[in-house]
Amino acid sequence: MTPAPVATPAPVASPVATPAPVATPAPTPAPVAVAPAPVVAPVAAPTAAATPGRAIKIMALGDSITMGQEGAPTGFRSYRGPLQQMISAGGHVADFVGSLALTPSSGGDPHHEGYPGITIGPGPTSYNLYERLPSILHGGVNPDVIILAFGWNSVNWSPVDPGIEYQNFVNTVRQMKPNAKLILATLAPLQGLTEGQTISTLPRYQRLNETARRLAYASNNDPLFLADIATSGFTASDFTDKLHWRLSGAQKAANTIYRALLGSGAFNAH
Repeated sequence: MTPAPVATPAPVASPVATPAPVATPAPTPAPVAVAPAPVVAPVAAPTAAATPGRAIKIMALGDSITMGQEGAPTGFRSYRGPLQQMISAGGHVADFVGSLALTPSSGGDPHHEGYPGITIGPGPTSYNLYERLPSILHGGVNPDVIILAFGWNSVNWSPVDPGIEYQNFVNTVRQMKPNAKLILATLAPLQGLTEGQTISTLPRYQRLNETARRLAYASNNDPLFLADIATSGFTASDFTDKLHWRLSGAQKAANTIYRALLGSGAFNAH
């Protein structure tokens, strides 16, 4: 009567029922890098909610690191392309918004607000992000998330403390778009250097990064979330020059930003 053991598909059926756990690994890239358990909660919930809901609107706001040289075969890359791939692979839907358009080399939504060479502002010239905010964040634009990834131009050239400029900028964006979640990205170290070595070379670099961290950690009840790009584990080969990334570097930055998006709960409500 060996057929009776054959009837034990009951055990076989239990593995079949476990696709539910199998579905969770898709979002779990986030917890891998973000050791804290809190990130696990957003990972499971968003996957179910994101597909039926509307796409969340994401604005990538910054400088050349946000824009990228996506059209040039050997140009530096933005985090925008890899980030969109991670969002899609995680089962989420996002609509990147902005008045500028440059399709990432990996494909995807072209819209952004990245201005190469721009300072935070206000000043030292009229080419600064602060004075462009009224046009960038006009009444018809209501992003759910704004990624703030910029600062090297102010670190290098602004006569004002970049930490003060950065804090003023963040506070102004919060006043203009109080319902948006803000992802505050630290600056990556210089090519081939650690964060500490970069601070030794350029002390002003520390001012911006420590300000981003302080603002993000100040309260659990505000809409500020840290994407600590400085700790993304870059190597010299991730860069095309001292500041800009090859695709491998852009992917590391995007992974850090993606984890911050998950931790913000941005996908949970849509």
